[in-house]
Amino acid sequence: QSKIQRVWFWSVFRRSKALFALAVLSTAMELPDHVATLDQVFRRQKFPKLWTASMESTHMLLLQIAGVFHTFLRARILKHLDSASACRLDNWCNALCFLNNAFSTRPSLLALNPLLSCFQCGGLSLELCLQRQAESVGLGSGALSAADANRSFLPSLLMPRFYSWLYHWSPWPSAPYLVASGMSLL
Repeated sequence: QSKIQRVWFWSVFRRSKALFALAVLSTAMELPDHVATLDQVFRRQKFPKLWTASMESTHMLLLQIAGVFHTFLRARILKHLDSASACRLDNWCNALCFLNNAFSTRPSLLALNPLLSCFQCGGLSLELCLQRQAESVGLGSGALSAADANRSFLPSLLMPRFYSWLYHWSPWPSAPYLVASGMSLL
């Protein structure tokens, strides 16, 4: 037997029911996020004359500023919410962002998405729960990270293709965002 063993997500996450449930929840929360691969194409086609390089640059700047604010807000948010509430808030913010993408009538409304992202800390909360549960079954952080990367590989490979297929074949260009919003609310 080789000294180097591969860490397969199944062998790691089946060590406890709670660890397995957290892996399933993590996958479910991750699936809608892959619709973001369509953002630039969707916005350029939705607002052909209005979504310019300048607008794209402004949006990226707003995302970076929101990231800084998020750093200060997440500790306060996590102090007041339990893990389930943090995940629920994260999913609601995601759903609102996707609906905003789908139904915004002008590009300036998309500036709400970075604002909503300031309140998202479900991923961090879930990661902390995974770490605590992994420690309780004697699993190190390196093995957990490797298993988590293996777990997220297939969704990261398949979901962008699914959303692209849906965008291409649907009579409604907003359909991928509506599907992602629905998935976020489940």
